[in-house]
Amino acid sequence: MAISGINPLALQGLATGMDTESIIAKITEAREIQLKSLRNKKAELEFRKETLRLFNTQILALQKSMFDLRLDTSFKTKAITSSNTDIITATVQSSASAGQHFVKVNQLAQAARATSNVFTPRLSASPANTAGLDGISGALTATPMYLIGEGCEGTTAGTIGSNIKAGSNNLTVTFNDTTVNLTLNNATANSTSLETVATDLELKLNDALNQAKGTSNVTYVVARVKDNTLPNQDQIYLISNFDGANYNISVHSTSTAAAALGLGTPANITTVAGTDPAGGEHKLTFTNATVGKLTSGAHTGNITIAAGDTLNLSINDKLTQDVALTVTQAGGNSGEYDLTNDTEMASLASNLQTDINNVFGSGTVTVSWDTASKKIVVTNSVAGSSNNITVNVDKTGTPSAALKLTSGTGAKTTEGTNAKVVDVFTPTYGAPITKTVEDTTMAGTASTMNGLLWAINGYPPPFQGGHTLDGGGPLLSGVTISATSGLTAGTAIINTASGNELNTTTASSAMYVSASDIATSTLTVTNSLSTAGFRTAPSTATNGTFTINGKQITISDYTSTTVNEIMAKINASGAGVTCTYDTTNDRFVLTANKPGADQTITLGEKTDTSDFLTMAGFKDPEAEFIAGADHGTVDATKPLSTASFSITPTSGIITINDIPIYINTSSDSLNDIINKINSSAAGVVASYNASTDTFSLVSAADDNSRDVITLGSALDTSNFFYATKLVYPPNIETDGTPTVLNIPTQLGQPGQRAMFQVDGVNYNRKSNTVTDVLTGVSMTLHSLQAPSSAPVALNITANTDQVLNMVKTFIVEYNKTVEMASPLPLTKEEREKQMPELTIEKMNTMSLIEIEEYNANREALRRKEALRQDRSVKTLHNELRRMLSAEVAGVDSHYNSLWQIGLRTGDIGTTWGTNLHGMILTTSTNESEIEEALKNNTTFMNLLESNPDEMAKLFTQLTDATVTAAGTVDASEVTLDTEAKVRIGNGTTYTELTLAAKTYTGSELALEFNNALSKAGLNELVFSLNAANKMQIVSTINTEDNPQGESIIDLADLQGNLFNSILGLTPGSYYGPTAYSLMGVARKMENLCKNYTQVGGVLQQKIKTAGDIDREIGYLSNHIDAFENRIEMEQQRLWKQFTNLESYMNRANQQSQWLQMLLAAMTNMNNNTSQ
Repeated sequence: MAISGINPLALQGLATGMDTESIIAKITEAREIQLKSLRNKKAELEFRKETLRLFNTQILALQKSMFDLRLDTSFKTKAITSSNTDIITATVQSSASAGQHFVKVNQLAQAARATSNVFTPRLSASPANTAGLDGISGALTATPMYLIGEGCEGTTAGTIGSNIKAGSNNLTVTFNDTTVNLTLNNATANSTSLETVATDLELKLNDALNQAKGTSNVTYVVARVKDNTLPNQDQIYLISNFDGANYNISVHSTSTAAAALGLGTPANITTVAGTDPAGGEHKLTFTNATVGKLTSGAHTGNITIAAGDTLNLSINDKLTQDVALTVTQAGGNSGEYDLTNDTEMASLASNLQTDINNVFGSGTVTVSWDTASKKIVVTNSVAGSSNNITVNVDKTGTPSAALKLTSGTGAKTTEGTNAKVVDVFTPTYGAPITKTVEDTTMAGTASTMNGLLWAINGYPPPFQGGHTLDGGGPLLSGVTISATSGLTAGTAIINTASGNELNTTTASSAMYVSASDIATSTLTVTNSLSTAGFRTAPSTATNGTFTINGKQITISDYTSTTVNEIMAKINASGAGVTCTYDTTNDRFVLTANKPGADQTITLGEKTDTSDFLTMAGFKDPEAEFIAGADHGTVDATKPLSTASFSITPTSGIITINDIPIYINTSSDSLNDIINKINSSAAGVVASYNASTDTFSLVSAADDNSRDVITLGSALDTSNFFYATKLVYPPNIETDGTPTVLNIPTQLGQPGQRAMFQVDGVNYNRKSNTVTDVLTGVSMTLHSLQAPSSAPVALNITANTDQVLNMVKTFIVEYNKTVEMASPLPLTKEEREKQMPELTIEKMNTMSLIEIEEYNANREALRRKEALRQDRSVKTLHNELRRMLSAEVAGVDSHYNSLWQIGLRTGDIGTTWGTNLHGMILTTSTNESEIEEALKNNTTFMNLLESNPDEMAKLFTQLTDATVTAAGTVDASEVTLDTEAKVRIGNGTTYTELTLAAKTYTGSELALEFNNALSKAGLNELVFSLNAANKMQIVSTINTEDNPQGESIIDLADLQGNLFNSILGLTPGSYYGPTAYSLMGVARKMENLCKNYTQVGGVLQQKIKTAGDIDREIGYLSNHIDAFENRIEMEQQRLWKQFTNLESYMNRANQQSQWLQMLLAAMTNMNNNTSQ
């Protein structure tokens, strides 16, 4: 309660002339001193409460540091290292055993998966198509590897030609880097059908591969019989059931059954590697076929042909023929032709033409005389690489020399060529690949390319899953190219770079569009900037430079430069954009010259001096950058029918892993279908990648039986799998729509198990995370190892760092606690110069910083003194110190106290201050210093590294306190001749039991005892027969529940001698250890801290709300209030008295003044009368 210094209604000495307030203050001064003393006591109590609260917080920190130290597992934590973390990483639990293990990874586990992998090719419009191509159908898909053996048919059609039996029935096959050995069933030559052998081979091979790869029911390889029209030449062939370049098959030719299957001679095996659908650009260059020519050497003189001269010729790779030459010429000079007479030389060519026609037939070749070069030219009439002319050794005479038709005379043969196409394929990733396809049908002529399409599109038609098994496959597997009007020499571009998207529309270019309405109406682009009609009028600030994509564009004079000229400057600047004006929206548009998502348009630089970009609306908030796209995308949120699929999905049923799912394209979006698939029992996870516009299915992680994804069934009615480019159908409906997938098809990449060795033992697991091979170790396999590489070493060691950190934290908090709990007494200087409260006069001589420092130091000294004077703090400090040297029962005597493991408060010679506080290792509370002290403590570190289990016991032990009393007499049967009475107790509580005279089994007698004990609540005492049939009683105190308990047994015979004589149990008291003595240091210390900090704890009782200190504070507060009331009442009484005195004095003064006035008046009257 506040006490007023001045009563505003009081009159201070007006009548009396006294200082009333000072007088009253002097009268109540003693009581004010008493009140101040009470207030100071209250403040000290509040300060003490806050100090103890801070100390309680520190004890809680110490208690928290015990949390891990009291757990046995904390000391058994392990660390694990891998010699190659790129291959294996691992984590370890405390249950793992220390040691080294060697791991070899042979195969990684992978989920079965299928992704949009059908590439739809399309003709490119730029550059122009000059080859006459006008259509592309089909799609680029992966193809399988196949292997065809030589003929193995017997003399009986359709049977095996050789016996397969014991000693010749072994076959070794490698598929996708997995090698397996098979033992085939016996087969009899000319009896067992090839189909039976192929079926046996397929089943045995796939069973072996499934076992080797840790999978089940996956068909990796298909074995089939290929019928050959030639007798006894039917073949067995193997096809990979999975498409792609990685799935290869090879048969070891040394296998005993290889020869019988036609697979024993590698040179006679036809192998076609599988391929992946490579995206990129195919540049096709078409050229016509050319004819072969024979050109003679140049003639310099007359040519003489003698009668009977005969040439030996080969034309068009036919048999060699003799051609008898005609000697008559037009000039009449028999056998001699005048080189200077073109008529005679033409006659020579004509005679030679006739002579060849007579032998090879008309139209085979054309013979002519080249007047300019003086050469005879023999030209083939049929184009193609096999249609050539060759002059051999003369049959008669030397006409070839005379005609100069041999190489020795300068003749030159130009071979004919076939019509061909050269495909230069530039893949999205990788170097260009060149492939050439020729028309070898001889169907073409010198001016046409008939037959080349037949060679491009491949032969014969596919007959096994869309796979061509004979040579001469198509240029683009699965793709048919058409040229309705016929091919011509020229080029065409086929793009497959992004054909696996669900929306195969072409890429788009990035655009930057300005704000709309940049003109007052519409810009007149032919006018100058000043008169074009810009809403923001140009000015001299428009002159200067502005920047687009780092390229500067300059405006010299805005009054003469037109809008068109500015756009032309932008387009020619090299900025990689085209600027146009959109009259509809009254805005400028900048379009990147190259399509794609990686193209950007950057406007402006700090160095710009022109405001054109602002005037043109590009700096307006409404201006927008629109990113380009590498391809089109579907909208996964719209119904499938309107989601922009290139192949529009149809409604109906699809089947995944035998689970049917219904699709409604008018209402279901792609996201809806994904949710349906993922929530079904199909065991796959579907997803859509918007950045690549592709769809994927991956075997679910928790599906431990699924090794392959199977799509389709006879129930399917939707083409969804084709629309999502997962597969491409062998058939197309007449309207161009792909058919549904009615045949179950194993798709994509099969799943496989992880295959690895641990310490030489082979294992396989479904996941690359392995937790069940090494106890307490979780391994993650990341990559394969080369067969010749060394295994990865996993080293498991005790995690000493963790224990070191736990002990360090404990010492830090312990040292902080005992430092707070054991402050030294204040020195004389501290008491006299640092503890007094600053006076106003003293503060006037100090700076603010000095005042703050003084008050902070004073507060610290006050807290130390408050803690020093608190008995509970002293008690805790003493208990903590005793705990350091206290032994833990049940622990090896060499390590049963903190002192013995090197955690001491100071050796001989340690300073008095260190011993006074009882700080461990050092007087420091700095973590780094304590960690260094621990590492330098050889006693501690040696035990930590060599025997962490014993250290763990010292800190963590929680053993029940027990004591046993056992009899010395066989108690399997006990006979009481007379009634017996006994007393049993635990030192504080007892029960008495009377037993009737009769014969008891040992178990019955123990049950009598235990029932009596249970009724008395003495459940810690239990009777039983030991292994020697002696009666025993055991007292068990649960240390965790009753840490202060002690195991005691008290036995007494009250009537008869049941215990002493009959059972051999000596009456009396048996004492076991206390529960506390069996507790580890960390548990004891945690328990001690809880005694102070928990509800009802020593400190909590003091500092809690309405606790001991609050009750004292409340008492003082009430006392202060009452004292303030009494002082105020006394002040009011004094003020009232002095006020009354003033009133009396005032009236007296008034009466005195009246009398004086009266006397004065009387005196005046007397004076007047006298006059």
